[in-house]
Amino acid sequence: MSISLFLADDHEIFLDGLRGILQSIPDLEIAGQGRDGWEAWDWLQENHVDLLLTDIHMPGMDGVELTRKVKVQNPDQKVLVLSMYDDYSVIESIFEAEAEGYVLKNSGRDELLKAIERIHAGSSHYSREVMKILMEDRPAEASLPVIEKVLSPREVEVLALICEELSTKEIAEKLFLSPRTIDTHRKHILQKTGAQTLVGLVKWAFRYGLLTEV
Repeated sequence: MSISLFLADDHEIFLDGLRGILQSIPDLEIAGQGRDGWEAWDWLQENHVDLLLTDIHMPGMDGVELTRKVKVQNPDQKVLVLSMYDDYSVIESIFEAEAEGYVLKNSGRDELLKAIERIHAGSSHYSREVMKILMEDRPAEASLPVIEKVLSPREVEVLALICEELSTKEIAEKLFLSPRTIDTHRKHILQKTGAQTLVGLVKWAFRYGLLTEV
């Protein structure tokens, strides 16, 4: 089964290179592309795509606003940000908008493909460099005991593995449980935390100190 992609970036040279990388990979299909956020937004109103890859700085509507609008309209639409920006405020904005991934443009081909595969498998992927920037400015109120009061020890264990970007199948194998049991734990964790999405769970865990290193 192929993974359909939409590319949003205003730099034609970069788009050419990105297309060259992606088109060489079996099971990846570039369904469309746009030069700014509005082109991407308009296209998504009429078409379905498995994964939106977007830059941050674009004319008209930038990648932050595009991600917010897309996620409000369709929380299930998966978004991967591919940008040169390593500024905390920009990364935080994308994280808060609940994009499934953020990879810096100076990352290698393998990092990009890993992000696409992880996100398509139902996980998330913020590159190590990006998470390091986020964690350096962690809110002072971060407190792991808050998590331990809300979740059971097994649920904390499952949530920690979700934050490590493991899929349901991988978590099940690691804990010697069935995928159905892990799905049940995910459902309970979502209910207890009030999170609506996978990235929402990661945000919650990050806020209260479960993520301690990258």
